[in-house]
Amino acid sequence: PSVGTLTMPEESSEKQVIDVELAKITEKNIEQLRRLNKTIYPVHYNEKFYTDVLASGELSQVAYYSADMLIGAVCCRVEQKNDGMVGVYIMGCGVLAPYRTMGVGTKLLNNLMDVCQQRSNIQELCLHVQVNNQAAKAFYESPQFGFTEVRMEPNYYPNLEVKDAYVLSKKFDRATASK
Repeated sequence: PSVGTLTMPEESSEKQVIDVELAKITEKNIEQLRRLNKTIYPVHYNEKFYTDVLASGELSQVAYYSADMLIGAVCCRVEQKNDGMVGVYIMGCGVLAPYRTMGVGTKLLNNLMDVCQQRSNIQELCLHVQVNNQAAKAFYESPQFGFTEVRMEPNYYPNLEVKDAYVLSKKFDRATASK
């Protein structure tokens, strides 16, 4: 299908996993990401969001279905720590509604976790999840990903009806052998 044509996966009573291709976010696909984010999220992202996404390199990825239709993305920001280590903040991980529960978010998050595991200076992945989004919280806290709730942050989303958010974190063991 051509760009802009919405091809829906087949309806089925069984959980279906669709094949998607992941790609780095670049200047060439950043406008597609902007459109996707406007569709998925109830918040508007500023220019710094997209600058941070581009600067994060392979940590941020988009998911294409049928080779040319963008259906999901994980957008990250790299945060330097005082000890020289790095934290990665997930600013957004979302999939268009018709493609949820089809393995797209899982593939995006698995890819991100693999990249983080390969980089010895990354010690933590974290994100905010709106308190009413129990499906997202359960997704991140599942045994497959192992995020844990750190705290509840009141009024994190001041312009939304549900303002509070959970902070979830996944730490990577970076213990060094002592001599």
